[in-house]
Amino acid sequence: MWIRKFVIALVLSGGLSWPMSLQAEKDAVAVIIDRSVYQQVEQEFETYRKDVERRFPVELVVSKEREWEDADPLEIRRELQRMHRENGIVGAVLVGQIPYTFWERKVDSYFTGINTLYYQELDGEFIDRDSDGRFDEIEWGPNEGPELWVFWMRPPKKDNIRYLRLFLRKCHRYYSGRIRAPYRAMLYARYPSLGNSPMKRFIAGRDCPHSCIYCFNHLYHRMY
Repeated sequence: MWIRKFVIALVLSGGLSWPMSLQAEKDAVAVIIDRSVYQQVEQEFETYRKDVERRFPVELVVSKEREWEDADPLEIRRELQRMHRENGIVGAVLVGQIPYTFWERKVDSYFTGINTLYYQELDGEFIDRDSDGRFDEIEWGPNEGPELWVFWMRPPKKDNIRYLRLFLRKCHRYYSGRIRAPYRAMLYARYPSLGNSPMKRFIAGRDCPHSCIYCFNHLYHRMY
């Protein structure tokens, strides 16, 4: 089940084709998109929706009636819980500047970062012991593992709509065969030691949960 969820998350981001052997059943996937954002990218989004539902065994359940970018994260989590309960969603695509929560290391509060698990672990309880606005504990729910996978379709804050349109249009060009992902396996063909290694490296995302003073990565949080 988790392999299937992981593959669905990759295909919705435009990074993978769907294996024919997994096309027997459809999965419900939530899309949380701000009402004003949807109104501005409706044409591109509906094209993306058609492309995805035509190519992959998924049904996108879109929540676009609220100003989600101004909502409290708890409201978004409750909406996902409702959609999981009523629609049986297995994942969620969060489009635009959807708010998020933070976590911190309980022992000293030094390490902190974005708490992506907040929208995935739907039956657990997140605890902020010191009331500083950052969760430092989680009590897991009765179901094993997170209920959802989450894909963040999050453009830069500056020119948010323009970049979102560009991304959705690029997805359509990829799905329609007008662009293709570049081959990266040449590295393993050129260097036999890497090609023969049982371990391979893949870039599957971005972001770092830490805020080390010697590193720039945490500053991306201010940009995205």
